[in-house]
Amino acid sequence: KYWISYRDVGLGYSLSLTFILTCLLESNKCILVEEPEVHLHPKLQGDIMDLLLYSALERGNQFIVETHSENMLFRAQKCIRKGKTSLNPYKKDIKISSQDLGINNVYRVKNESAVQKIELDSKGDFRTHWKDGFFSERLDDLF
Repeated sequence: KYWISYRDVGLGYSLSLTFILTCLLESNKCILVEEPEVHLHPKLQGDIMDLLLYSALERGNQFIVETHSENMLFRAQKCIRKGKTSLNPYKKDIKISSQDLGINNVYRVKNESAVQKIELDSKGDFRTHWKDGFFSERLDDLF
């Protein structure tokens, strides 16, 4: 009933629109995306992870995502813990396991980049300690 210009919403919506449409419309593609969470509210950052899981498992897309968003990773952990994501236009749950998601931590060692594979258990908990303190920053700030 309402018409809203893209100029009347936050920058995150206009930056995310083409990515969201790609996730919903493409099938069997390899999609690379850098910081899909940029300029989005923390809840919407989590919803982006649900969208990625939907698109990967229901539409056959493979994603390579570069992110600094704890919210996206927390949502992935929650979906694994629950065993599902409910974000689905067809209103059915999509089963999720730790095997459906791969996480690599890229960090610096001297003047080179190194890659660390982050393992998740069946409850979505990290089984690997992050080498560069990705999550320790939050704990340091809280305590």
